[in-house]
Amino acid sequence: MSGTDLVSKWFEKATVDLRVAKRLLEDFYPKELEAACFHAQQSAEKALKAFLSYHNIEPPKTHDLIRLCQMCEDCDDSFHEFIGACGYLTPYAVIVRYPDEIEIVESQAQKAVKDAGDIYTRCADQVQKLRQSVQEQQ
Repeated sequence: MSGTDLVSKWFEKATVDLRVAKRLLEDFYPKELEAACFHAQQSAEKALKAFLSYHNIEPPKTHDLIRLCQMCEDCDDSFHEFIGACGYLTPYAVIVRYPDEIEIVESQAQKAVKDAGDIYTRCADQVQKLRQSVQEQQ
């Protein structure tokens, strides 16, 4: 798979997870808060991995969004602003999959989905800008 294809595949998966997270908050009653948080975390993780892949950096097999964000920050300082959001989202990769690990309220799930959307948008925007820059140089 080419680097461009891999980046696209990561973004496709990130897009689906973000869409699912939003729908779990909008289209279900009762709202599926734990599942929304899980998919929000997954979307952010895959978007960060897409950004790293664009830079020809093989993303580690980890759910630690802080680690991934720091790696992205090595390529683009603007990712520093997402360290807090990554710290907030990281636990949702695991704790929501087990009973009695955490009780989530709607405001927490909404924050998780918003943070994931912000991270996704930054990754996608930066990759798009870099691609345009390369095309202009050719």
